[in-house]
Amino acid sequence: MNLCLGDDCNDKLGTRRNDGWNRFRHFGMMLGLFFMLLFIIGSILLVVWIVKQFSPGGTHAHPPASDSLEILKERFAKGEVSKEEFADMKKELLK
Repeated sequence: MNLCLGDDCNDKLGTRRNDGWNRFRHFGMMLGLFFMLLFIIGSILLVVWIVKQFSPGGTHAHPPASDSLEILKERFAKGEVSKEEFADMKKELLK
């Protein structure tokens, strides 16, 4: 025999009992939704980070002028560039 007293049953047939956990059902659904969105956003950020790490050139397609000048100085010190070429290239870089 199925007996419903007061707020123990949600409907007249007694098929759905209120056992105290029903109030947490919506909290669990919201928590699940939160973690699902957190996982999706984290996955997207991870993919973007991996693509940036392995893309050629990264964020700087051309080195800054100061780096280029350092490279030119190294080449001049190694003797790969003559004094005239060094002066011309330095003037071009500092424009």
